[in-house]
Amino acid sequence: MKQQKKHNTPKHYGSAFLDWLTEKWYLARYRNVRFLQRRPHRSFRRTRRRDYRRSLRLPGYIAFTHYVNRVLWKSKGLFLSMIILYALIIIFLGIITSQSTYDSIGKLVSESLGKIFDGGVGQLLNAGMLTFSSLAIDTTSLRA
Repeated sequence: MKQQKKHNTPKHYGSAFLDWLTEKWYLARYRNVRFLQRRPHRSFRRTRRRDYRRSLRLPGYIAFTHYVNRVLWKSKGLFLSMIILYALIIIFLGIITSQSTYDSIGKLVSESLGKIFDGGVGQLLNAGMLTFSSLAIDTTSLRA
């Protein structure tokens, strides 16, 4: 018998796509069945909150404070080094800012504290911005 030629018609292409899709589906299904044979499916059922009691026991404030103190004491070297590093950063920032900046900040704060109820909040904000800008931008004292 003669074999009939398959024609490349759109119907044939659709059939090939469906064959490919069916093969992928069966492969995925086979993998899922094999997985479930190795590890059976465990169904979880949602329960209402009133049906179970929570086993979480939280310590009181005193016990938590005691625990924090024990942790700090056990790793006192780390925390002391952090304190020293913080102090060095504060000292370094204090050295690089100029005395005139401190004077202008002090003057602005003292003027605005007297006028704070008369609308002196703007001067206080100005002092804060001046402090921030002096720490962020002041590079003149770093030049040799």
